[in-house]
Amino acid sequence: TVIRINNNGDTLWTTTLNETAQDVCLPRVRSLLNGNFLVTWCQDTTLFIYDEPEVFYVLDPNGHIIKKQTYPLSYYKGIVSIKLTANGDVLACGETFMNNILGGISGASLRRINPNGEVLWEREYFNPHWYEQGSGANVLFDVAEADNGDIVGTGFVLHNNEQNQGEISIWLLKTNANGCFT
Repeated sequence: TVIRINNNGDTLWTTTLNETAQDVCLPRVRSLLNGNFLVTWCQDTTLFIYDEPEVFYVLDPNGHIIKKQTYPLSYYKGIVSIKLTANGDVLACGETFMNNILGGISGASLRRINPNGEVLWEREYFNPHWYEQGSGANVLFDVAEADNGDIVGTGFVLHNNEQNQGEISIWLLKTNANGCFT
């Protein structure tokens, strides 16, 4: 359920999206420049069940659903933060997790979504030493658009040291406006 309140705490509207919240798929809401709202969610997703779709809703200023865009997933992708860009798009950052023959691989994700809830592009970034060290995780916790349109994200990289103990390093990621390294 999405509830819009005013500055006095009065409820202006309530919209039920009929999705099931799970701990790996927390909803995110962002107001858009055109007055609409983008809501990110997923349908009935259970921890480490990857084939459930991710859903983006666009709500009008009165809470009515304008569009529901569903994206089937072949592996887990979680959105941690969504931020508005200067042109009205939304940057969504977070993490991915996929199983393969070597076990699970965790990576960071970055997406650009237009005001219609459509993903314009998606990038995934992985710890380059994951295969050497046998373990790793990358997560982007926050993202921002620079004045020149470049994208800056921050998060962490988890890796094993020589004693096979987990170490966390702070990660600062900078890309161009298309999410590509320059």
